[in-house]
Amino acid sequence: MEGIRLVLSKRNRSLIENDIEELRSSTSGGDLTTWFTVGRANASDGFYCQLRDRNNNVLAVLAGVVYFYVLPRLHESPTVVPESVSSSGVAIRWNAWQDGIDIGDPPIIGYRPYYKEAAMNSWRASTDRPVTELTFSFDGLSPVTDYTLAVAAVRDGEGGEGPLGPSVHISTNIEGSSGGSKGSSISIILVLIIVLAVAGVSTLLILLYRRKPRRPSTSGTSSLGTKLHVSNSTGVSANTANLHPYEQPLNQAVTPDETIYANEGAMTTCIDLVILEEYLTRTGSKEKLGQQFELVRNVKTYSTEIGDKDENRIKNRFRNMVASEK
Repeated sequence: MEGIRLVLSKRNRSLIENDIEELRSSTSGGDLTTWFTVGRANASDGFYCQLRDRNNNVLAVLAGVVYFYVLPRLHESPTVVPESVSSSGVAIRWNAWQDGIDIGDPPIIGYRPYYKEAAMNSWRASTDRPVTELTFSFDGLSPVTDYTLAVAAVRDGEGGEGPLGPSVHISTNIEGSSGGSKGSSISIILVLIIVLAVAGVSTLLILLYRRKPRRPSTSGTSSLGTKLHVSNSTGVSANTANLHPYEQPLNQAVTPDETIYANEGAMTTCIDLVILEEYLTRTGSKEKLGQQFELVRNVKTYSTEIGDKDENRIKNRFRNMVASEK
């Protein structure tokens, strides 16, 4: 096949007049393949493949069938893979080309990702050959730089790469930072905000619950640890008709330790500490409060003879309180 070549022509006219240009030619075994580009091609044009020798003599002519197709184009922009943005790279993904939804004609054999700096006009292809995956990672980007990313769909055949689809914009991070650490920081901040909000609401509910007055139950008495013992200034009496509704008779035995704030020989009553403030505000007069104060015993319950000694006074934790012998 030495000296044999293929020529493409329109209606048997010369190659130059046909606006046809030969790209390249190759042989494999007994096959000869030649690629051409044709300008201003129309569906009504007729094409002829001529076999010529080294002297440009026509050895054979074959009428060719021309198929027109539309180059493919994605109608959606790619998306950035979460937490993939770093100071020098980013990963994107996109949906596969779909017949009837995206522009162009099949078959689609792959995709070519492109990138450019946002301030520049020229695009750069990231691969020499189309990729079949629907994800791609860009490397070697500059830190703190705005980039525009897009993907071109490629169909079968020479010159089958279509125009770029819609683009997506990203900004690379500062040197040494990554999208993952940034996302983790945001997650930690959100968790702290939620914890503080829950703690604040819980504290508010507790305060509101404690401030709500509760009337004591008349069906029984509570633990002495939650009651304030007071004495009825009228003296010992089995009649409780003069008691305020918040005052309840204390019918249980009183131990020696619990009589510190009770007047011996007087009828002992109790006030729930939860409603003590309301009791003093609504029912307590200065005269009655004064009487109650006078009923508090002003004597030592236990001996403090040892604690009163000069060598021991300096050991007391408080100056106005002396340790007892018990």
